[in-house]
Amino acid sequence: MAYLVGQLAIKLDIRDCPTPPAPANGTVFCSANDGLALDINCLFTCNSGYKFQGVTETEYLFVCDIARGFYDTPSTPPCIPDCNPACLHGGTCIAPNKCQCVAPYYGDQCLHSRQLCNDPVPGRFGRMECQSDGNGGKICVPVCLPTFKFETPPPAQYVCGKDGTWSPDVTKIPDCVQEIDLQTTTTTKPAPSGR
Repeated sequence: MAYLVGQLAIKLDIRDCPTPPAPANGTVFCSANDGLALDINCLFTCNSGYKFQGVTETEYLFVCDIARGFYDTPSTPPCIPDCNPACLHGGTCIAPNKCQCVAPYYGDQCLHSRQLCNDPVPGRFGRMECQSDGNGGKICVPVCLPTFKFETPPPAQYVCGKDGTWSPDVTKIPDCVQEIDLQTTTTTKPAPSGR
């Protein structure tokens, strides 16, 4: 390619730089800073709610090396979700301002801690069948041992809340009592013999 500068003709071997791809969750904008396309710059930015991984920069500028046909910077770091404020207690930012928390933490920034519930003490001659609720809590169902029944009907289940308390109150689980077989047996005496 030849350019006329003043009265001097200059022949340059110019190689175009291809437009680099935009990072996932980001954009790229390329432009020539002069009319001759000798100074091509590409500006990379992350979309709102995202940031470049591992760096504090909010944008990257690539400059085309027209003699070699490629940019001075080989690549950008990926754009990752940004949680501001940051996730706490080992949580991972999985989307803009959305944390994935590790138990027993929960909430927008994994700030809150679930209080772990101890298994409730069953009533006399009973037991509790407990299982996880899938969110770090527990659900327990009271049952009586075989041949026993509840003295008074209990709630269907007891649930441990985020604050570590049971609902309803587990200090009032009814006792189980022995079931009584109400069948009665009658005995007959043999008739006296006629002697």
